[in-house]
Amino acid sequence: MNVKFPIAVISLLIAIVFASCDKDDINSYIPNDAVVASLSSKYPAARNIEWEMEGGYDVADFKDNGVDIEAWFASNGEWVMSKSDISYGALPEAVKSSFQSGIYADWQRDDICKLERLGMETVYVIVVERGEQEVDLYYSSEGVLVKEDKEGAGTEHYMPALVPQKIGSFIAGKYPNASIVECDLEKDSYQVDIVDEGVCKELLFTRNFTWLSIQWEISLVSVPQPVKDAFKASSYSSYEIDEIDYKEDASGDAVYLFELEKGDTDILLTIDETGKISI
Repeated sequence: MNVKFPIAVISLLIAIVFASCDKDDINSYIPNDAVVASLSSKYPAARNIEWEMEGGYDVADFKDNGVDIEAWFASNGEWVMSKSDISYGALPEAVKSSFQSGIYADWQRDDICKLERLGMETVYVIVVERGEQEVDLYYSSEGVLVKEDKEGAGTEHYMPALVPQKIGSFIAGKYPNASIVECDLEKDSYQVDIVDEGVCKELLFTRNFTWLSIQWEISLVSVPQPVKDAFKASSYSSYEIDEIDYKEDASGDAVYLFELEKGDTDILLTIDETGKISI
């Protein structure tokens, strides 16, 4: 007896078969022995391991003592990054204290993860939401707010960010007590965030690893008197100060960057140590 199935049913059956094949392909992928051995060495308690290739790296998705972890490895077996999904209670006390005293304390907490990367300090990311707004907050282990990402990419889009050796060596020599928490290659430069003496500082390097500048946020109280006097005497003294950054370049020249706002107008005012103003 010939049984005829509707075309919609046949299409659904075909889709299920192909989806099953795709899943089998993902679950059956096994990297080389060096990568497998590296995972076993770093996470001996890893269970329910699934492998996939992403961005040229071998990525293991597994559970370790009940914690969901993604670990990334280079093809030679070198570990480069791990992302662990953790609870709010598992955060270091310094991170929780910093978050609770910050402006996002009453926002809804969403994903939380611990981000470990080769050559960098561990970073804890708290994703918060309010209405349609989403912000990713990056904290160092000491509770320093390293980055405030208002684009809201969430915790599912991390890729390994390796620190070039020349940049790492430069920072170790010039800022020996600092820890690197972020390294991004932009179009024409490297932007590296460090935590130095409890302060998050941003360094800029060329693509050839030449140091260009360093800057960090400071309070008005820390601004030298000649700079404050110049601001008060300027035509922008009635503007509200949103943020002040101290910036020093490789030649040793230093300026103070005043981010100002008044109504719908935003101004970036630059004042050097002598009080000279430029916009």
